[in-house]
This record gives sequence, C-alpha cells and structure tokens, in this order.
Amino acid sequence: MPTESQSPCFREAAVSSAQQLIDFASPELESLVDRAEETFKRCRKVAQKAWSRDYPSLVLFRHMIDMADGIEVLLRAGTSGPMIPILRTMFEAYLSLYYIIESTSDAGYEKRSLAWLCFGIHDQIIRKGKRDGKLEEDRRTGESCHDPDLITIAKEFLQQPDCADIAAKLNGKTQIKLWTALCDKTLNDRRALAKYLKGEDLYDDIYGRWSAVTHATHYYRHLVEPNDETVDFGPLRCSAQLRDSVGCSYGFLLDARNLMTKRFLPGEDLSQSKERDNFVTRLERFNLKRSTHQT
Repeated sequence: MPTESQSPCFREAAVSSAQQLIDFASPELESLVDRAEETFKRCRKVAQKAWSRDYPSLVLFRHMIDMADGIEVLLRAGTSGPMIPILRTMFEAYLSLYYIIESTSDAGYEKRSLAWLCFGIHDQIIRKGKRDGKLEEDRRTGESCHDPDLITIAKEFLQQPDCADIAAKLNGKTQIKLWTALCDKTLNDRRALAKYLKGEDLYDDIYGRWSAVTHATHYYRHLVEPNDETVDFGPLRCSAQLRDSVGCSYGFLLDARNLMTKRFLPGEDLSQSKERDNFVTRLERFNLKRSTHQT
C-alpha cells in the first residue's frame, strides 16, 4: 500500500516560523520589483542607443529585477539557502551597473558600457567556438549547435570603430579576467572592483561566509549537533537568514533603480532616497531563531 508522504510538514514549519517577517517583507519586495520594472520600461523607452551604449545598463537592471522577483518567491516559501546564489548574481550585476553609471561623463559612460558589451560578446564567441568542436569543424560536419548568423553579427560588432581599442585588448596577450580591466587595468577581479566602489564588506560576506553554500563546500550546513557517534540531518528550508538575504536584495534593487533613474530620467523625484534605511530598520525588528541547520 502507498504510504502518505509527510514532506509538506517542513514547508509549513518554515513558513510558520517566519510568518510575521513574510507578511511584512513580501509585499514590500514585491512592490519594489513592480516599481523597478516600471522604471525599466520607461528607461528603455528613452534610451537613445539601446543596442550599444545603453544596452548594458538595461540588461543588468532587468537581470536584477528578475533575480529580486525570484527572491520574493523564495521568501514566501520561507527558505533562505537558495537565495544565496541569487544574491551573488544580483551583487555582480549591481557592481557592473554601478561602475558603468558611476562615470560622470558621457564619454566615460559609453566607454564602460562598450567594454562590458564587447567583453560579453567576445566571451560568447569563444565559448560557442569551443562547443562541440571548433567552428570550422562544425561547418564541415554540418552539426553546428549555434546560430552562425549570431556569430557573424557579434564579430561585426567588435569590428566597429568604437570597439577597435577594446577588441585589441581582448585579443592581446594580457589576460582580461573581468571586463572592468578594459577600462582600468587595476580592476581585473571583483574584489578590486568592490573595493573601488566601497562595497568590500558586502564582497566579504557574499564571497566569504556565503560562498561555501554557492560552491557546495559548506560541510556542516545541514547537520544537527554532529558528534562522533551519530550524524543527524535537520529539516529542509532554513528561515534563519531570511532577514539578511531579503535586506540585501531590497537594497541592491533599490540602489539600481535610483542609478537608472538618475541616468535615464534626470530630474525625477528621488525623495524616497531613505527608503532602504526605513525598510532595513523595520526589518531588524524580526529576529528569527536559527534552526537546527545553519546557512
């Protein structure tokens, strides 16, 4: 006879343990996602060069909106562990967006935007060239798994006069690990970029104590008071770090929305600039107990 599954119990318990936080933070984050999406649409409408200098800002902002929306879904489910990889990609997008828009001149903004775009295009050409053999081998066998027209368009883009210097650096002998090194050779890794943008503390959290979760090297995360005799695993879904994770995602998206507003919608009222501080202050009221497994 089939047995009745007891698996829903841990789901209900996770939501119940964080219900007050969920009731407060979920509508707030959902509202911010909606407002950010509306801002994206307005920025897209006024972008003058949506497939060159303005494209990176638009796609990075949209990526952050998408990730924040996913975090809101996880928040309602009362689980913080799966939020960590999403927070990491949000942080990386935020660093890139901040660095691009931080430039005070149009020339600097365009240079940084094109550097991001050319780096991404160049990387995709290399990856597609390696996939299932080299391009020429694919053509000979007729088994190419990529769109040759896309490769052609990408290569033609890199050959534009505005991209010539960037393309030369990408094809040079110096290894470019991070696209920002195309603009400043000292910014060839994310730690250097985070330090430049005064986000080193966040970097240390996301790439330090939370990195083990992303890379699946957190060896005791699901254990309950391990000892030499027994190994016991706690329930799924940990709500203990919901507050910190939601606060980070809210702050990233709010800052990104303000950056986009200043760049594309100058003169817009940003009187809600203290919105993040107010949200975090209210969020700190919720002190969730740590479950039997740590994130």
